[in-house]
Amino acid sequence: MYAKKRKQNVNKPLREKILSVARKTILKDGIASLSMRRIAAEIDYSPTAIYTYFKSKDEIIFCVCDEIFAQVAGLIAAAVDENNTPEENLKRCMLTYAKFGLENQDSYTIAFMTPRSEKSFFRFLESGTNGMRAYGTVLNIASQISGEPEAGVQVMWSSMHGIVSNLIQNRNFPWEQPDKLINLAIDTLIKGFTGSGK
Repeated sequence: MYAKKRKQNVNKPLREKILSVARKTILKDGIASLSMRRIAAEIDYSPTAIYTYFKSKDEIIFCVCDEIFAQVAGLIAAAVDENNTPEENLKRCMLTYAKFGLENQDSYTIAFMTPRSEKSFFRFLESGTNGMRAYGTVLNIASQISGEPEAGVQVMWSSMHGIVSNLIQNRNFPWEQPDKLINLAIDTLIKGFTGSGK
């Protein structure tokens, strides 16, 4: 059975098939339900074949999420314009983050709303990962306008995440228009962040 399936799928990289199944499984049943054996059964390969590409389940989870973080990091970097003020760029970054979440709800749910093991989570905090690249872009902007950029960025990200995750999860609540909520939150936070709201 395994040999036959390999022949049928020879034109599609096995690594991407593994990640595709992992994404669907995480989204449908959560990370706890993901296993090498389940992925192998889905793609009709032996579990041994998966270890050729990934050394563990945590490695697969990291790769699935890091691909999403790479998209976010790229979009945030592209949102920065050297001709803008730091405040304008900070707002553009936060708007970009929120827009990504609302337009890519499956990806956002996997990367930002799915619990992970402590080991897996701390790997995302390592220097050079796409998540930290996105964070670093925003932090660099914040450092130009505040003496406490770390705290400010963390508050802003938490606020944006709260709005986006609520809009995704709690769709039956009578929310105001998403753009109105997001812009109001960003403008209010930047005023407080820079001290201009005093």
